[in-house]
Amino acid sequence: MFLVDSHCHLDGLDYESLHKDVDDVLAKAAARDVNFCLAVATTLPGYLHMRDLVGERDNVVFSCGVHPLNQNDPYDVEDLRRLAAEEGVVALGETGLDYYYTPETKVRQQESFIHHIQIGRELNKPVIVHTRDARADTLAILREEKVTDCGGVLHCFTEDRETAGKLLDLGFLHLLFRHCDLP
Repeated sequence: MFLVDSHCHLDGLDYESLHKDVDDVLAKAAARDVNFCLAVATTLPGYLHMRDLVGERDNVVFSCGVHPLNQNDPYDVEDLRRLAAEEGVVALGETGLDYYYTPETKVRQQESFIHHIQIGRELNKPVIVHTRDARADTLAILREEKVTDCGGVLHCFTEDRETAGKLLDLGFLHLLFRHCDLP
C-alpha cells in the first residue's frame, strides 16, 4: 500500500523527546505505509525553517503560506510570491478565514486569503484552505478571486452541508473535516 500524508507540519513536531529528527519521522511514517508527505507551512519563516529542516527529498513536497491565525505577524506579499514559486512548493497555504478564534484580524485575513488565491492562480498552484465561522466571506472570496483557475483543498471545515455543496461546485474535491465539535 502507498499512502500520502496530504497535510503535515514537520516543523512543529517534538524533536526533543518524541522524534530524533526528520529522518526518524519519515521512517516511522514509512513503517505505516505513508511514503509521501505534503509539508504545510503556516508562516513564511516557518516555511523557511521547514525547508531547511527537511532539505531536498523525493518523498516530501511543500506548501508556502500564512495561516489565518497568524495574521498578527505581518509579511511581505512579494516574499510569499517568491517563496511559493520555488521548485519544491506545490501549493499555497495554509490560508483562509478563521473568525472563531481571531475575529479581530478579519480584514487582514481577507486580504491575505485574496493574495494567496491570486498567487495560486499566477503560479498555477492550488490553495489549502482553512475556514471556520466564515462561510459567507469564504465563498465570496473564492468566487470573486476565481479559485477555479487554480483549485484547492479544504483542510479545516466546520460549516454546514449546504456550504460544502457550494465548495464542491467550485471544484474543491476533497473536504477534510477538523474540529467539528466546535460551535
